[in-house]
Amino acid sequence: MASTLTLLADHLGSTYPRVSGIEYVVDAVLEITDYAVAGEVLNASDFGLGTITQALICGYESSVIVPKILLDSSGNYTSTSSITVLVQNPDGADADAMALGLDALTDLGFVRLRIYGQLA
Repeated sequence: MASTLTLLADHLGSTYPRVSGIEYVVDAVLEITDYAVAGEVLNASDFGLGTITQALICGYESSVIVPKILLDSSGNYTSTSSITVLVQNPDGADADAMALGLDALTDLGFVRLRIYGQLA
């Protein structure tokens, strides 16, 4: 999956992680420009963090895909230093370019994320 990650500035114009309780929080927008079955891996360092403790999808632009964050069989992220954003059809089946009627160059839209974690 090809994508562009943009950190969103807060009301003071800062894109650095900011304190939220005992953790730091970063808002970002992920633009998915090319689909791959393995998903898009986003590292904690992409958000200015050392570890990720929580990742939320706060919204998405497309009506033909539903973004998901990959979890392991025990409900945890597969790593504390990264998350994987997957794309699925609205019916929950794993999406692929054929099933979505999209080719590899189609822009799948924006996904808004809120990431909580600790600094490095």
